[in-house]
Amino acid sequence: MKREMKITFILMAAAAGMCLVPASTVHASSDFVTLDFTGDSPARLGYATIGYRTFLTQVGQAVFDVHDEAGSYAGLGKDIVDASPDDRTTGYCIDVYQAITAGRTYRFDVVDLVDAPTLGNNSLVAERRAKDLERLFAKYADDVVGADTAAAFAAAVWEIVNETNLNTAGNPVYDVRGGAFKVTPASGGSWDRQANRWLCDLDTTIPDNQSAYALVNCRVQDFAWVMCVPTTGKAPPPVPEPITFLSGLLAVSGLGFYMRKRAKVTT
Repeated sequence: MKREMKITFILMAAAAGMCLVPASTVHASSDFVTLDFTGDSPARLGYATIGYRTFLTQVGQAVFDVHDEAGSYAGLGKDIVDASPDDRTTGYCIDVYQAITAGRTYRFDVVDLVDAPTLGNNSLVAERRAKDLERLFAKYADDVVGADTAAAFAAAVWEIVNETNLNTAGNPVYDVRGGAFKVTPASGGSWDRQANRWLCDLDTTIPDNQSAYALVNCRVQDFAWVMCVPTTGKAPPPVPEPITFLSGLLAVSGLGFYMRKRAKVTT
């Protein structure tokens, strides 16, 4: 029987156009940071498939400016601000079910990466995914130098977060081209191959000085923020050449699917 494939396309609107999701939300965490989503994030168009659902999306890096206002961060959010040269920082989406709009300001709760709701409710699965994300960042984040490598890195992040196919030993089988979750270029690209090369060669160790957090907002995408922080000074994260899209948007389709999240309360 021929499978029925549902394809959902993103509306390509200008930065001043349609807002896909509300920006307001209730925050319970005392660890937070307020960021401006710039919209000049390097990315490529690709198709993401979860089960029988396929949607067109932009795959790449998210670039943020630290919101220049008193009281815009606290707790763990200070780590992000301190490690953001020129008050600019980057992250990668770990939530394919929600969108984010360029030119808007968002307040994110900051939690340890392993506690990100999008990594799953199973603590062992969440810990495995968090560690693999940290290994990916530790070894290959510095290799992101433009739109193609940003797309490859983002595809690898999504694969780690969403892949549920396991081998006989119970370990995930990472392959952005196959399995329960897939990401492929929309046309002519080959960045999916680079994503697989990185996934097949993850380090087994994680640097002691690496900070790994999740930026959580129940109304928009969640992001992984991972940075190697030296003992003195600010660590300059790689910010590749910006590519501005007609949409001014690094987003994913909502798929008409609502994913409930729980925000961790930090005491």
